[in-house]
Amino acid sequence: MILRTAADLVVGAHAAFVIFVVLGGLLVVRWPRFWVHMPAAVWGVLSEFAGCICPLTPLKTISASEAGCRLNWHVIQMKCRRGSG
Repeated sequence: MILRTAADLVVGAHAAFVIFVVLGGLLVVRWPRFWVHMPAAVWGVLSEFAGCICPLTPLKTISASEAGCRLNWHVIQMKCRRGSG
């Protein structure tokens, strides 16, 4: 149960970061001093176009496999063994 919760938290953090990278530019338009989006945007561009791996991706994969889950990469979804959460 603890491993499944940890895997869920990592997946949630990863999804939140991706949403922030994509939609954070709208916050900068509204609040120009919202400079914290710049490093996230740079990291998002590097990981997408230069092939850098986000540190949350291996952590997500390891925590999900330790919890007995199988990740579906087409959507943010985990399928777990019966009784593991």
